[in-house]
Amino acid sequence: MTKPILIAEISSNHNMQLSRALDLIAAAADAGATHVKFQCWQADLYYSRHHPALHTRAQANQVPQAWWHTLAVHCQ
Repeated sequence: MTKPILIAEISSNHNMQLSRALDLIAAAADAGATHVKFQCWQADLYYSRHHPALHTRAQANQVPQAWWHTLAVHCQ
C-alpha cells in the first residue's frame, strides 16, 4: 500500500509575512501534511485596474515571487 499524499492549503493565510508562511509550512508538516499549496498569482495579470479596490486587495494578498525559493527550500 502506498502512503497517501496529504496537501495542506495555506492559500494567502500568511498575511504577507514570510515568517508566518514558514511557520504555516512547519505546522502543516507537524500535522502530517506531505505537501503544501499556496495561492500564487500576480494581480497585474489577473485583475483589472479598472476595478481598483479589487486589484489592490488581490495585490495585497499575493505571495511575493521573491519568497518562492525560500518557501520551496523550507518545504524540503
